[in-house]
Amino acid sequence: MYINFYLCIFFPGLDHGGSDWVSAEILVKISMHYSDSDLADKVGKITSVSGHVCNVYVEELERVASITSEHLEPIIPEKGDKVCS
Repeated sequence: MYINFYLCIFFPGLDHGGSDWVSAEILVKISMHYSDSDLADKVGKITSVSGHVCNVYVEELERVASITSEHLEPIIPEKGDKVCS
């Protein structure tokens, strides 16, 4: 419940399964059910978006992967996190 509240604040227009919220330069978590087990449950940064497909850089693996937005969820900033405006 709290997560949905914060998603509405930080990502207005977020629709589960939709791609309206995706944007370059934001941190995301890849679904734990993603088909590539090396990427599942990892955190990455969206580098570009084309339709429903995002290029996500996963620093831990030093790898860029093309992932549809339905397999991503935004990382919600916490108090004290540096954010861009």
